[in-house]
Amino acid sequence: MVEGSRRRLSDREIVELLLKHGSLSLPQIAKLLDANVGSVDYHLKKLAEKGIVKIKKKKYGTKYSLDERIMTASTRTAVQFAITLIFTVIGFVFLLRFEFVHASFLLSISSVVGTFLAFKKLKRELEGKIEEILKEID
Repeated sequence: MVEGSRRRLSDREIVELLLKHGSLSLPQIAKLLDANVGSVDYHLKKLAEKGIVKIKKKKYGTKYSLDERIMTASTRTAVQFAITLIFTVIGFVFLLRFEFVHASFLLSISSVVGTFLAFKKLKRELEGKIEEILKEID
């Protein structure tokens, strides 16, 4: 971005970028958003004051990431998703080895459905939590 350009940067853009990429440095965020480093720094400080962004000073620079409350809200659903995914894989292994064919076929079908539903629930919960946090910003 040219130093004199007037593109308005929003807190929402930064939150969505950190959600997508995880922990990033100030120059990385500025580059990915095609924004002025000073403007990004200003928004990051505002977000940190609100408790939305976490600042972690490292040996070779500062990293910015979203506060853990976004991810911890859906821990139980993530565990359910992982368990159903494991059962799905186990079912397909038995199915491929032709062991317990009927039982593993039924297990595989129900596990695929369970995995899909758990994933949808996890996605909905995360999106809801993100929207809740983004409303705090606006």
